[in-house]
Amino acid sequence: MDRLNERAELMGQMLDTIGAMKEVPAVVQTDADLRSAVIRCINCRETEACKVWLKDHADGAHHAPKHCPNSTLFNSWLAD
Repeated sequence: MDRLNERAELMGQMLDTIGAMKEVPAVVQTDADLRSAVIRCINCRETEACKVWLKDHADGAHHAPKHCPNSTLFNSWLAD
């Protein structure tokens, strides 16, 4: 349960940091996309790199880092 909570926190911080929380598309596919994103985040092996990146970008960023398994999805939300 601790791992799930940690990953949910990191994912939320990532979305906030890049400004994607405001940009999540309101479409039917979004629920499936979010479920897939959660699974990718839970299985990610870059947790420490994620924590460092979030700390280094505490003031915000224009896109998710390349090492994030959800970067393509999150960045696509910003492109719309």
